[in-house]
Amino acid sequence: MDMSVTVGTARQPQPAKAEGQKAPRGANSSDLDAWLEKVELLGELKRITAEVDPDLEAATITYLVAGEKSPALLFENIKGHPGHRALYNMVGCNLSRFCLMIGEQPMDHPLKAVQSLQQKLGRKVPPKEVSAEQAICNQNIVEGNDIDIRIFPAQRMWPLDGGMYLGTGDAVVTKDPETGRVNVGTYRMMIKGPREVGVYTSPGKDATIDREKWWRRGKPMPIAAAYGIDPLLFLVAATSLPKTECEYDYYSGINGAPIEVFISDLTGLPLPARAEIVIEGFLYPDETFAEGPFGEFTGYYGRPSGATPFMRVERVRYRDNPTLTCALMADSAANECGLFWAALRSAGIWADLQKLGVPGIKGVWSIPEAAGWGITVVSIRRRYRSEQYRSGVVGNGDAFAPSAVDRHPAGDLEHVSRS
Repeated sequence: MDMSVTVGTARQPQPAKAEGQKAPRGANSSDLDAWLEKVELLGELKRITAEVDPDLEAATITYLVAGEKSPALLFENIKGHPGHRALYNMVGCNLSRFCLMIGEQPMDHPLKAVQSLQQKLGRKVPPKEVSAEQAICNQNIVEGNDIDIRIFPAQRMWPLDGGMYLGTGDAVVTKDPETGRVNVGTYRMMIKGPREVGVYTSPGKDATIDREKWWRRGKPMPIAAAYGIDPLLFLVAATSLPKTECEYDYYSGINGAPIEVFISDLTGLPLPARAEIVIEGFLYPDETFAEGPFGEFTGYYGRPSGATPFMRVERVRYRDNPTLTCALMADSAANECGLFWAALRSAGIWADLQKLGVPGIKGVWSIPEAAGWGITVVSIRRRYRSEQYRSGVVGNGDAFAPSAVDRHPAGDLEHVSRS
């Protein structure tokens, strides 16, 4: 996942000078509110009312707690940010909350969740457009020189991170200027200043391709970033899906109902109406700053500080008392994305094997400890001697991960999960 930050003594964030117009709350709850309510009913939400510093402390607590089955952590008293909250360990290694994420009741085995997800990935539903007045993030709108994105509790998660990161558990929206395809991705976003935030995208990522197309035209790229989002939107944004398709469609298919979006009159982008925070602006050609490093899920820091484009923020939208969604990248089960990356990759490989006519598949599992990368186990009911090798070649050629093949004749799910 693309995501990075600048260490130092941060200036005390100043409140925005003007709130602009207010929008009615409508249903008076965000998609994140609805999900947290379900999590709390499961007994898996921990509200932390003691004051916690967003500079290392919140992430350290999360790392210590989230290495095993553990609750989602909602920090409700963040130092320097009255009225704001931060959510960590949304899913982590917890199967029950992953099931809630994909719209299912908790299941007793991860492969059952993979099978459900595989079926849901096969259906795509376009988003539903609503008016801007219905968007919960439009309760407060701040523009121009009144903007200071440091009002939000950006996090520094690891000691050598380059700065405070507003974007880790985010959904970043861009558009291909040639085809009109909308992309929703997850990219790390380190704060540069009151109205400037970095957007680090790896080479070949959809947002990188979109940016290069805009810049070749000599134009800035319109861009928006949403926080305080439904964890399902984070899941599809943080996943590599076909470059010609929009993640909103996959979200809606998995969710079983279309995501509500409204069209921004600033950037022209479709924005998630039930997100709690949205910032908008433009990436201008050749404007970069020194960003990073950033502690990654591999257990080491990513590239050293390097030139990274940044968004000039022109509008900030947020609900009253918003929650910032945060994703800890860690080298253990505390990694926010390990389980759901593993499940998505497993579902994708399973579906592709079926499309290619590989018979007898009993289970596919990518290892969460490897964040779903590099190790995939396929269990098949073997009918002839070389069949398992055929499946292994297909899995390896699918560009998901090299695959190991379990030849267990019974192919039972319990065996596969322990492989």
